[in-house]
Amino acid sequence: MFQIKEVPITKHMIEWATRMSDDMGVLKGSFTKGKGNLYGAMGEIMVSEYLSRPIESTYDYDIVLSDGSKIDVKTKRTKVRPKLNYDCSISNWNTKQKCDYYVFCRVKTDLSVGWMLGYYDKVKYMEDSIFLKKGTVDKSNGYSVRSDCYNLKIDLLSPIEKLLHNEIIRRSND
Repeated sequence: MFQIKEVPITKHMIEWATRMSDDMGVLKGSFTKGKGNLYGAMGEIMVSEYLSRPIESTYDYDIVLSDGSKIDVKTKRTKVRPKLNYDCSISNWNTKQKCDYYVFCRVKTDLSVGWMLGYYDKVKYMEDSIFLKKGTVDKSNGYSVRSDCYNLKIDLLSPIEKLLHNEIIRRSND
């Protein structure tokens, strides 16, 4: 059965994410005007530590796997534990990024805990997701979309453990 991976957030992780967020400034297309940077950085840190891969943090991708595959981490902040029927979103601003996979995370607003939800192949994501125009009310949850985006339910993602397993096998073959 699909499992969301819960990650306790440490003081060290918060300090690291704060430094990363301060260095980022306001990114083009940010509908939080930079206030979400801390949570985005925390998502990158969680995935980096889980996969034991360094953060590259470019516009196109955040982490490179040992086989050269590029991952972009997408993180939303939340007040509640995510459920499998919740949506993952890619803003229309980000569809041109040169990455191979999206990894989706959620981070609790109080920075006590985060969740790695899973991953999805970028090309397949664009084929399988549902496009929603800014201002559209998503009928599945009543949310009014803040920018054009592509949504996919969490339960359609591949588990993050599979990505880690593949990474460990690649490293052991090197």
